[in-house]
Amino acid sequence: LGETLRAKLAVMHREGDGPFKDKNGGGFAPAPGNPGGTLNNPVVDPPVREDAWTARGILVWEPTDSLTVDLIGEYIDAEYGGNASRILQARPPLTSGLGYTPPKFGFETDHDGLGFSTLETKRGVLEVNWEIGGGLLTSVSAYRHLDYLTNGDNDGTPFTILHFPDNTADSKQFTQELRFVTDITSN
Repeated sequence: LGETLRAKLAVMHREGDGPFKDKNGGGFAPAPGNPGGTLNNPVVDPPVREDAWTARGILVWEPTDSLTVDLIGEYIDAEYGGNASRILQARPPLTSGLGYTPPKFGFETDHDGLGFSTLETKRGVLEVNWEIGGGLLTSVSAYRHLDYLTNGDNDGTPFTILHFPDNTADSKQFTQELRFVTDITSN
């Protein structure tokens, strides 16, 4: 942007159906926990969506040989569907009472709810470096705001065994660092 001012902007967008689909494999038979021997809420091969945006801007100002100011801003807005849970390793004790026989391919997903995750972050960092008095004085100021929501089926079975519904995080953080670096060994 000039002799003393530079800028860079990077934007990324990712969109797709995600890395897996729920195949609803395995078999069902009448059992104490599932007298009908059926699946009540089948999830039939839904795509796992992914829609993520990231934007990062950097502004560098060098008004003199001894002063540099860097400003970095970042914004992320992402939405993901589901989690690729492997069917529980301890499945015989948990699933035998439900009359469920997992599919032979252990990495096949078989959820009763794929769940989702949403993430939004805003971040800003201001770094000032000033060569003064035989050393370098650095100030780093930073702010971050995070909003996160996830709802997951982590057991990998078509039953509600290990679910984590509506987990949220909303955090704001401000940090300030001030340091002075000098060579104390020189004459």
